[in-house]
Amino acid sequence: MNGGDPWTRDPVHPSRAGPRPRFTTDGAIPATAGIPVAPGDLVRFPDGRRRHVTTTFACHDPAGGARWWWSFLDDGTVLDQAATGDWHHARHEILPLSAPFARELVGPNGYLEDFEAHVRSGARAPTVSVPHAGRQWHVATTGVVVATHAGEDAPLPGWSMLGRGAPGIPDVWFALEDRARPTQAVIGIWTDHVALAWGRRLLPRRSRARSPRTLNR
Repeated sequence: MNGGDPWTRDPVHPSRAGPRPRFTTDGAIPATAGIPVAPGDLVRFPDGRRRHVTTTFACHDPAGGARWWWSFLDDGTVLDQAATGDWHHARHEILPLSAPFARELVGPNGYLEDFEAHVRSGARAPTVSVPHAGRQWHVATTGVVVATHAGEDAPLPGWSMLGRGAPGIPDVWFALEDRARPTQAVIGIWTDHVALAWGRRLLPRRSRARSPRTLNR
């Protein structure tokens, strides 16, 4: 990323002070340690569950320079590792581009275009509301993602085409936040499908403080 190795083990949370555990006695990497994972790694969650990584996308935004990792685990869930924190997305929604909600999101005059227009106008805190599944979401961020794939093919449409599209046609990613529940969010990608992954922020077991709501990479 930015000329570096996308599979570096450098921490993705460089601002966190103090030593961080790297591996547990069984070789598992703590999901909240900020260490990028790769296919074959064993990941330990704060509740003690352990999952193997099957697929990883090392991602960066060519405009802003941010980098992050999306990893599928052996139970089909996604670990999202970014400088702003670690998220676990356990539910998926896959939409063909012809689906009504997909058109509302990524189509002409859709929610993402509306958000980008707010940003271009200089709005400091764009508010684009997205009603879906009985809840009120807001677009938190969107941009182009350049993804490098490793491991097995991703098990879901949309994800399986990430980084594999036609030359000159960028992949788009976005995030939706629930402002009433700041530790819950949705990540989405727009490739040959719109793929949504619903999840929550992971906190170390010892942490009791509420983390800030920051979804920008």
